[in-house]
Amino acid sequence: MLRKRAGEKFVAWTLMLGAILSWMPAGARADDVTVRVSGMHSGRGEVLGLLCRESEFLRFRCEHAARTAARSGTVQLSFPDVSPGGYAITVVHDENGNGKLDRNPQGIPIEGYGFSNNATGYMGPPSFRDAEIDVDPSHNLFTVEMRY
Repeated sequence: MLRKRAGEKFVAWTLMLGAILSWMPAGARADDVTVRVSGMHSGRGEVLGLLCRESEFLRFRCEHAARTAARSGTVQLSFPDVSPGGYAITVVHDENGNGKLDRNPQGIPIEGYGFSNNATGYMGPPSFRDAEIDVDPSHNLFTVEMRY
């Protein structure tokens, strides 16, 4: 009889734990993030994208990176298994396929680029705070406007 009650309690606790876990906020798990890049002016090269935490921002070595073939209009980048939290998106239209954002001798970009929140900087790139987005399962689709 005692064993039967212990078994019943175990089953009850297991069911209750399962119910609690199913009601936990969805933000506690990783999810896919989609970025629509609009304003592409040509189909040459590739579109490179980075989804970065603050410590990685503008270092071009982020945990989440994606690339896709360029085309006029709009392209889409997908970042799988992104944990919830604050990130910034950087996109580059690498028209010549050399894997980087080319600049003129004064340091001004000569290829297209963009940031989340369509953030802009003054005499340089925007701050992380200006480009920061919050990723969670209910907010995982973002748009970046390409600038040339």
